[in-house]
Amino acid sequence: MNPGQDFTLKSTFITFLLRSVTDRELTQLTIASALSLLRRRELSPVELTQAVLERIHRLNERMRAFITVTADHALEGARAAEREIADGHGPPLLGIPISLKDLYDTKGILTTAGAKVFAERVPEEDATVVRKLREAGAVVIGKTNLHEFAFGVTTVNPHYGTARNPWDPERIAGGSSGGSAIAVALALGLGSMGSDTGGSIGSAGMVVGSFRTDGADDRRRCHLAWHCCRLRSPRSI
Repeated sequence: MNPGQDFTLKSTFITFLLRSVTDRELTQLTIASALSLLRRRELSPVELTQAVLERIHRLNERMRAFITVTADHALEGARAAEREIADGHGPPLLGIPISLKDLYDTKGILTTAGAKVFAERVPEEDATVVRKLREAGAVVIGKTNLHEFAFGVTTVNPHYGTARNPWDPERIAGGSSGGSAIAVALALGLGSMGSDTGGSIGSAGMVVGSFRTDGADDRRRCHLAWHCCRLRSPRSI
């Protein structure tokens, strides 16, 4: 199997028998409300991350929102966030599970750009945006599916699977940031980083019901993209 198609989540993930956060609670959480719960110690970063990973495990084989799920890495980050909260530290996104379009370089994590030629490419450093997210305390849960090389508007990917519309899996999810749009729409995390050169976020968001927040994010090591934006759903503010 192609490394990017390995959706098997390791033992730390498979052994989840109970969830502290229900599906209903997860779909209603926003970044702001989750931060409030985390800071009040009414929800732990590990509980939140476990719930997100379990939901990805159940839905991703059908929806193909993710190319790579970094379960062990995410739980390690969640445990670190838990320690920081206990110590009274509070970066702005501490403990929030976020996914990244698989166009962004991630140190030590497969980065394919949706292309077969990069099926074994593991960067040695993070993209600037990824580094900033980590510094802000975000928990990176995985790399989302995209149209090959971000050059298309369907996210029909012959190498890593066709991203499915969450409202009708027989239809496309738009693109090229289709995986990120699906992840937000299905609460497979509380946010996702997409990229936009000629409508890659706008078309995907329009199809699945998410929309973008524009910023002045640095594009270094985010290849083939003019604009790097965050995807959110109407519930995510």
